[in-house]
Amino acid sequence: MSPPWMPLYIADYRADTAHLNAAEHGAYLNLIMHYWTTGGLPDDDRQLARIACMTARQWGRARPTIQAFFHDGWEHGRIKRELKRLQKVSLQYQKKASHAARKRWNIKDGAMLGAFPKHASSMGTTTTVEEANASSTPKEAKSASLGARKRATRLSAEWWPSLENVNYAIGKGLNQQRINVEAEKFRNYWIAKSGTGATKLDWDATWQNWILNACERNGAPGNGPTGESLSDRAFQLAERARSAERARGIDRPAKPVRSD
Repeated sequence: MSPPWMPLYIADYRADTAHLNAAEHGAYLNLIMHYWTTGGLPDDDRQLARIACMTARQWGRARPTIQAFFHDGWEHGRIKRELKRLQKVSLQYQKKASHAARKRWNIKDGAMLGAFPKHASSMGTTTTVEEANASSTPKEAKSASLGARKRATRLSAEWWPSLENVNYAIGKGLNQQRINVEAEKFRNYWIAKSGTGATKLDWDATWQNWILNACERNGAPGNGPTGESLSDRAFQLAERARSAERARGIDRPAKPVRSD
């Protein structure tokens, strides 16, 4: 199963697709997103047209241009490499998790690793986990509880905001271009940071705080520093100017704001 997000290198994409029109952009993006989700594309024009959200006639005109991005039966080299890279990273994490679980529960190599074992071996005796908890002192129980807590971790070099993280940023008024910039700044900052401050218990919460701070510093795109619209800001400035004129004895009627 592919992850819910797909890496999109904006500079490379714009450089490769500068010759496409709007319809071709939409078709190409639909095709590569389908490729990412399913691992490939069908070699059938009727199905490709449906995936691209085009009629048969539109697809017939756009097909030669879009097919230039693919080779060997609608195979996409970059997406294929990215999927293999993510699969490799996922396997590495699985191996690390499996090794940690085997070490924690004293499971020998060759034994199947499924749910946590019913019995835990300690000092040559075998007791159930429930029995161990029941016989432990309050201090030991507290120590076991602390050991079971979530550990702080460093940000992975492969990190990119999840769909939930992107939706959170969009909800705060950021557009996709701004989100990409903030994501790159977030990753570079935390990967370069050293010491205990570089580890976090909850990276999703850290991302949300980063987005809130970004909104406070610069405001959402298209809005003023305090979040008001440009028209509201213009109205406030006009009111200030009229107040200053009235203080000098100048009283002119307010002109209606044009809406065209």
